[in-house]
Amino acid sequence: MKKKKKVFFWLKLDQNFFKNLAIKHALKRVPGGKDIVLIYQMLMLESLSTEGVLYYEGTLPSLEKELAVKLDVEEEEIQMTIGYFKQAGLIQVDDEHNAEMLQVPALMEQETDWARYKREQRKTLKLDNVQQVSNNCPTELEIELELEQEIDIEKEIKSEVDIVKTATELNIYEYYQQRIGSLDGYQYEKLKDYLDIDRLEPELVKRAIDRAADNAKRNFGYVNAILKNWAQNDIKTIVQQDEEQRNFVDRKSSSFQNGNTSQPRKTNIPDWALEEIEQDNSEEAMQRMQALKAKMLAAEKGEPVPDWAEKVLAGKQTAEGQAKLADIYAELEAMENGET
Repeated sequence: MKKKKKVFFWLKLDQNFFKNLAIKHALKRVPGGKDIVLIYQMLMLESLSTEGVLYYEGTLPSLEKELAVKLDVEEEEIQMTIGYFKQAGLIQVDDEHNAEMLQVPALMEQETDWARYKREQRKTLKLDNVQQVSNNCPTELEIELELEQEIDIEKEIKSEVDIVKTATELNIYEYYQQRIGSLDGYQYEKLKDYLDIDRLEPELVKRAIDRAADNAKRNFGYVNAILKNWAQNDIKTIVQQDEEQRNFVDRKSSSFQNGNTSQPRKTNIPDWALEEIEQDNSEEAMQRMQALKAKMLAAEKGEPVPDWAEKVLAGKQTAEGQAKLADIYAELEAMENGET
């Protein structure tokens, strides 16, 4: 009978796990917070074999009831834990009542029993890699076998390096939450797209997060504006961004030396930043878009802002409109600060 391959899963938690704002707040401010954090970790472990998703099987009336039975805890404790971390943006529940543990992909590692065996074997080979003194020359077969072993070891090492690289990319989500705040599902996917689709290197994404945090702009809109502009300009590495930043400083310096300080400043805002607003064709959004353009144009020419634009921008706005405009302002401000 063919032996079934086993797969071992585990979470790698370090001290940064407890530096997460949601975790710290639960431990210090929430009644029963220690139990909530403990159950949260139990849920993370439970989701390992399904890549961070707790699937509702439909056997019991709710996912919370099923998890309470599986983990042998009270249903109310499961409800409190999911409710708290859902609000914190670390758990996302879909329409089918499945719960996605958003931190798990960044912290999860796995290996098969065969990989574990080979890892232990590699340790032994590394200890025994010095040939003993002998008068016998190795045969061609022995040499070939040794070469095959070395190739296998190199392949496994490369595979482990790739796994470490993937973990490094995923750890960006944890890094964001440390420096900026919690991530919701949409923001998580946006960061993932910058890594997987736009192919921005992880350290470049971290730089955008650092710039936002260092400038006290702790919102996703500011980070997204920087990353979006880099992606638009095909800046994918730290080296490319350093070069672009030097060019930006040189242009500023050249403009100053040429005596252009009295000329109206050309805005650094690209067209796509304003196109974001145009995607919402509601009357409120269109009015504010026109007012915002008028304000920017006046600033470029050094003229006062038109009264009608001031009234529109100062008028009452819906909560949704305020949130959208806040993101837009964050993008514009990032562009104006030379985050290119």
